[in-house]
Amino acid sequence: MAKSASILDLIYALRETDRSEGFFRPIVEAKNLTWHFEISEFDKLGLLVNHIEIKAHKASSLPLEKQFELLTNKITYPEEFALIEYDRPNAALLLRSRVPQRLGNSVSYYEILLKGGNQLRFGRYEFDRAIGRRQVLPANLARQTFGRLLVDFESLFSHRRNAHHAPASKGSD
Repeated sequence: MAKSASILDLIYALRETDRSEGFFRPIVEAKNLTWHFEISEFDKLGLLVNHIEIKAHKASSLPLEKQFELLTNKITYPEEFALIEYDRPNAALLLRSRVPQRLGNSVSYYEILLKGGNQLRFGRYEFDRAIGRRQVLPANLARQTFGRLLVDFESLFSHRRNAHHAPASKGSD
């Protein structure tokens, strides 16, 4: 899991000329993983991240349900996550902030989509009730928090145990 340090180094080595359409979009190939990032801004203290996508070339040895369990036990920052939807036929789990932030007509929340045992997408969104639409809201992550997320996300796809546990809750938001 030392790859997270090299990913951080790569991102912090980006220059303004690497920006395209207002975003930094580095792609990092690591052993079994391909990482896609969309970053609005970064400085020595942190980053504004629109999304992180990870695709493993080989599916994890952990079943999707165990990946869910690991995520909810490990990632209690920047928010605690709750299961929103479990689409068994498509092997997809949708997790969102357990306690979304409400301000006026809008609700903001973090979201993690796990799919097929080999894909993860992390982002932050804002849903505007007045217009009934959601939009990307950059996640303001301290550099240390970002690095920790990289390590924890990577661990989902490099884990070697084969335990099987079902998700603890189901519901909709």
